[in-house]
Amino acid sequence: MIKIRQKFSLLVNDDLTSGPIILKLAAFSAPLLLGNFLQQLYSTIDLIIIGRFAGRTAFAAVGSTGYIIVLLIGLLVGLAGGIAVNVAQLKGAGNYRGLSLMIHTAYALAFIAGVVLTCFGLLTARFWLRLTQVPPEIFAGAERYLDYTFIGLIPGIVYNCGAAILQALGDSRRPLLLLFLCSVINFILDMLFVAFFHWGIDGAALATVLSQLISAIILTVHLLHVTADYRLYWRKIHIDKQSLQAIVKIGVPASLQATVLNVSNIYIQTMLNTFGVVAVAACTAVTKIDGFFCLYFNALGTATMTYVGQNYGAKLSRRVVVGVRTMAAFGVISGMCLCALSTWYRFSLLRIFTDDQVILDVAGRLFVAYIPYFFLLAAMEIYSGSLRGLGNAVLPMTIYILGICVFRCLYVFTALRIDNTLSTLFAVYPFSWIITAAALFLAYNLRKRRLLRELQ
Repeated sequence: MIKIRQKFSLLVNDDLTSGPIILKLAAFSAPLLLGNFLQQLYSTIDLIIIGRFAGRTAFAAVGSTGYIIVLLIGLLVGLAGGIAVNVAQLKGAGNYRGLSLMIHTAYALAFIAGVVLTCFGLLTARFWLRLTQVPPEIFAGAERYLDYTFIGLIPGIVYNCGAAILQALGDSRRPLLLLFLCSVINFILDMLFVAFFHWGIDGAALATVLSQLISAIILTVHLLHVTADYRLYWRKIHIDKQSLQAIVKIGVPASLQATVLNVSNIYIQTMLNTFGVVAVAACTAVTKIDGFFCLYFNALGTATMTYVGQNYGAKLSRRVVVGVRTMAAFGVISGMCLCALSTWYRFSLLRIFTDDQVILDVAGRLFVAYIPYFFLLAAMEIYSGSLRGLGNAVLPMTIYILGICVFRCLYVFTALRIDNTLSTLFAVYPFSWIITAAALFLAYNLRKRRLLRELQ
């Protein structure tokens, strides 16, 4: 019995530098996967309830803001990534003084970034909607939804940075439990504000903002009261120059990568908006489903980054290589299965959002155009995460900019002149994924050889 308890304790503790690799990765990744699922559920619940109770126009209005919101979220994802890599490496190296400085710097940076991005978003919301040629009949609703989203950025960034700290330390369970709680709150508020009070777009957006605020408060309270080396103290929250430089080294390339990537998506959204409200509504339903795939593969990439960061900090090169190989195999195979199943049952999934047959017909065609190839994103996220875990954020950033942004813009500009259809537009995704995944695979293998020489 004692031996069983010892093995279980080894499996579920926060240290990823010891224990069976496969079981450690599984135990750490599972809460991340479920957590990302619940996070995507936030906005998905909004759309489901809006689609059922507020109609086609409101549904399209919320959907038309998708890529604009993701553009700003990309900035905070890069920030969280910079924090996570450094926290993981400091823990792996056993540098707890540096770990404390890093955590307090991260919190200070989260508050500053939240205020700056909120002000920027509120001042430029109308500009972004005009830039993406949002149809006039949904413009006002889209603007209101954007305003609420920007107001919720401060608690959103604080929560994401706090969750990144816990996950980098190996604790992926507490963020999961917190997300579950707040997803339930979000659903209750959505039903109350939209279905009962009939506040439409405003009600759905308000429910999301309040849920994010609750998440940020609970997570911060936990860090303020935890009895460990990573405890947060209000009086110690400040910018440490060395910690800031370390975050910027990883976070800025990741943020730049996400920003440039989403610039290409905004270009695609602009082209999509020219096809009218039905096309926008159809795309909204499909992208909410593909959002679950994105977050699934993102969780695998985050788990890989944290695992590689801790083991690289501990100078365990062989463990790094085996872990990345294991995660890549699992990600690609599971991704292929999920993509095949979702494509087969696409209309059942799409009817969760709407029963409008016109929208369903268009959405079905879009689904087939790129969802079956989504598994390629698994390889992209895992190899990109492994490179960041090794401390190299510039190389994956460069590959993403060339393979995703530059290629997509060139493709859309050229292909739509030849065949101006939605299927042609959305075929840009699998082509860009193939190019980017191949380049990241090559880059990781070149870096792996150098790693094995460095840590021999």
